[in-house]
Amino acid sequence: MINKIKKNKILIFGSTGMLGSYLVKKLRKKGFKNLSLPKKINVNLFNKNKVFQYIKKKQPDIIINLASQTAGALEIQKKKFKYLYENTQIFQNLIISSIKNNLNLFLNISSASAYPNNELRNKESDILNGKLEGASEPYGLAKIHGLKLVEYLNQNKKKFFSLILPNIYGPKPISKKNYQFIDLFIRKFINEKKIKVVLNKKLKREFLYIDDACEAIIFFINKALQNKIYHHTINIQPTTNISLVSIIKMISSLTKNKSYKIIDNKKILNSSKMLDYSILKQYSWKPKIKFKEGLKKTIQYYKRHNSKISNPNL
Repeated sequence: MINKIKKNKILIFGSTGMLGSYLVKKLRKKGFKNLSLPKKINVNLFNKNKVFQYIKKKQPDIIINLASQTAGALEIQKKKFKYLYENTQIFQNLIISSIKNNLNLFLNISSASAYPNNELRNKESDILNGKLEGASEPYGLAKIHGLKLVEYLNQNKKKFFSLILPNIYGPKPISKKNYQFIDLFIRKFINEKKIKVVLNKKLKREFLYIDDACEAIIFFINKALQNKIYHHTINIQPTTNISLVSIIKMISSLTKNKSYKIIDNKKILNSSKMLDYSILKQYSWKPKIKFKEGLKKTIQYYKRHNSKISNPNL
């Protein structure tokens, strides 16, 4: 099945980000050579005509969309208009240009940020079924916008569909300053002493190792090429649903750094973003890498690149 994908021209938007760069390495390792990987200097995603012309020139068979303007919750809160407007603009330009260029297959990679906060597992039908988490609301709204456009298109274009991923963790480009919870604290536990961790001790999150996320993307592209995608949106199963306190303790143990203090701050919203993966079961896909195994791999990666790591601050 992999060989069937290799015959297609694949255009990946967002190929320099955490997931995108790892996906490119994985595809190349599997022998994929027909990849187009535009950077900002190659195409301005805010310019509809530039995007259209770029896709027309490359004539891809498949587009994987990983492009987005993202940041930490505090940064998003400071610039709400920017993150909603720019992300919706990017997606609109990509999707309309893909349609006008008669693209065969468009895979949109989305985020659990599009789901409301609730104590139940979010089904694909739960989009627009509740209030978004305030800290990432602009980002979540933009993701909803993209998911809905693809959903409506899917009525006629069955090879336009979305995967919703849980929180991704694993190796990421060292130069990227958009720290996420796990890589932030791995870097801190490698480089610092007397670490102060402020969080709501009840807070839990779902995580998926980056290698599994890439395998899911490849798996579903194969399914689409076989005309075996039957849903416009598919939640991808996480490896674990774990408390952030437990993650800190595991990082401490694996880095052998016991010099930390956890401060319980109940003012931090105890939000939940669990995914229901009933639809996914119909496709017989499951993650393979256990959380602790993925955490070990991530720590080993940052230790190898420690000389290049700048000390992140909370």
